[in-house]
Amino acid sequence: MFDFLKKKKCFGLDISDHSIEAVLLSEKKDQITLTGWSRVILKSGIVKDGLVIDAEKLAAKIKDLLAKPREGALNGQMVNLNLPESKIFTHIFGFPETFSEKQIGDLIEKEIESVVPLKPDELYWDFKIISRQVKEKVVLLAAVEKNIVRGYLEVLKSAGLKPMVFDLESNAIVSALIKDYKKNEAVMLVDIGARTSIISVFNQSGIQSTVNIPVAGIEFTQQLSDKLKLSLKEAEIKKRKAGLLTDKKGDKKVLGVIESALEPVVSEISKSVKYFENNNKGKVSRLILTGGSSLLPGLAEFLSAKINLPVEVGQPWLDLETKLSRKERSILPAALGLALRGLADDCGRTTDINLLRNIDLD
Repeated sequence: MFDFLKKKKCFGLDISDHSIEAVLLSEKKDQITLTGWSRVILKSGIVKDGLVIDAEKLAAKIKDLLAKPREGALNGQMVNLNLPESKIFTHIFGFPETFSEKQIGDLIEKEIESVVPLKPDELYWDFKIISRQVKEKVVLLAAVEKNIVRGYLEVLKSAGLKPMVFDLESNAIVSALIKDYKKNEAVMLVDIGARTSIISVFNQSGIQSTVNIPVAGIEFTQQLSDKLKLSLKEAEIKKRKAGLLTDKKGDKKVLGVIESALEPVVSEISKSVKYFENNNKGKVSRLILTGGSSLLPGLAEFLSAKINLPVEVGQPWLDLETKLSRKERSILPAALGLALRGLADDCGRTTDINLLRNIDLD
């Protein structure tokens, strides 16, 4: 159905409650180059908790984003989008090794209501075989409510765009941050944004687990404001300046509040590491931080001491000639990962989890 679209450019689009990022890449003779990128800030109420509230304003913002790139050009109509991970249900299934993908799909359809609190006809879903163990295929299910997908489809159509892939946010991000895995290596990705933190484990087979918790940058600022009797503006400034530093630039009061606010994140990281290592033949070797709040001073060192793993702030592996600052690079991985997938035939429509796979877009 999509043969006529092959080899055309497909850009990555990352929409959150607070901003939109877009990246377009091109590839020639195995050399990937940045064709263009852009970012706009969204006013409150256009997108809330990952849901489209004002489709008309969001479509207008996307048009403005594409028309006025910060660097290069953003041309073409085809787009890969990541859906908010907080709205996606995931589950791990085990099936006999002899089962075909069709048999697996048929069984998931029968069982999906037992693991997702919605009826099958209310969902769009897809699955991926993430590992093959002795006599068993381990399968990741991703499902999302139809109304959420339809909301984004309406916006993209209004903006004059052709959606090709709806991906998991963590899946898109890790593509931009990890090029290759070492043998038997598992890596944890912790995406701490403004509203939520996404904690995922990946290995050579792809995503192995993912969990989303409603604790992130806004919560840190709010707790500083409440406990230290500061305005939200003052609390934000202190958070960005002192963070979790313990040296002369640090502030013990700020450190104590943020450390306390981070407890649910640290707890979930530890649980995810233990779950993966208890259920797989391998260990998590390192943790990669990403998201706007990943640049919090002292955060990497704090987490490393808490979980006894090397922790690094993720940087895209692409060696791109660009004027992107360190801060800009830290907020673009999702759009970059989606753009990387867009370099494949059919914009990567069939290469991984795609929550548009069973939707007729004609």
